[in-house]
Amino acid sequence: MTCMTPVHGPAALAPLARAIEPSSVRAGRAGWLVVAGAVPVAAGVLLASGMRLQLASFLPLLLVSALLGGVACVYHWVRPNPRLALPAGLLAMLVLSGLLAGVISHAGLRLHFPLIDPWLDHADRMLGLDTPRLALALDRQGGAALNIIYVSAFPAIFGTALWLGFRGEAKRAWELGLGFAGSILVAATIAAFFPALGNMAYHHLDGAPGLPEGAGSYYLEAFRYFRDGHDPRFSLQQLSGVVEFPSFHMVMALLVPWALRRTGLAGWIATAWGALVVLSTIAIGGHYVIDLIGGLLLWAGWMAVARDGRAAPRA
Repeated sequence: MTCMTPVHGPAALAPLARAIEPSSVRAGRAGWLVVAGAVPVAAGVLLASGMRLQLASFLPLLLVSALLGGVACVYHWVRPNPRLALPAGLLAMLVLSGLLAGVISHAGLRLHFPLIDPWLDHADRMLGLDTPRLALALDRQGGAALNIIYVSAFPAIFGTALWLGFRGEAKRAWELGLGFAGSILVAATIAAFFPALGNMAYHHLDGAPGLPEGAGSYYLEAFRYFRDGHDPRFSLQQLSGVVEFPSFHMVMALLVPWALRRTGLAGWIATAWGALVVLSTIAIGGHYVIDLIGGLLLWAGWMAVARDGRAAPRA
């Protein structure tokens, strides 16, 4: 029998340890491995772009991340308290992955890869969708409300992370962390090499009469600064939502309801909120429908990693 096979040393016990390791631990380690792997990617893209980070602008969030990481370490190893270690570590992962994704996606625009809008627009039309008309209809019917829903996505992610963390729900918390970190970093890397202007801007609908301010265009100033500008300065204040394909807002619209699944009223509210976020990505984010499909596949991939120990990186 396999369990009677003699083993020698820690290395021989590693497969057994991985087999019994909680899925929450695997997801957390996978998330941190993804964040660590993104550091050289961000450095490489930044170096290739010729831009220089204005470190002073990033320092506050870096210090917050370091503080959160310190709290997580103290309450994990020194004075074990999962209800403090979990939310602190999770928030540190979210903040760091967001910062790295911002550097990758924005500095990547300075590399001047061809825009893929013609391909995305063609994909929507192949699906039988007139996305520009859909965007205009959504904006004129409920653009102001959808704008509020759209900007609520990141606060909802962080709020859900805190709620799960303080409740000690490690499995769902680290699923959320891995899904967020993995998706935002992969989406940012794809956008760096396959940038897109966005559905409404591509069809010159941004700023059309009757639309909420910034609908489909709020990110264009940052997009043009990084893609068309020559100023080498890279400041945190210049970041905006320049990732079109795949849609990270679609990922967030799925992450929150999934994290709150089978929680009764909270889960149903999160599901309704997620559906509205999906609509807002077209009306406010200027996304193509194919962007949403890309976001769905991205989320599904990371959830498979989070739930399958064989797919998670080994410690």
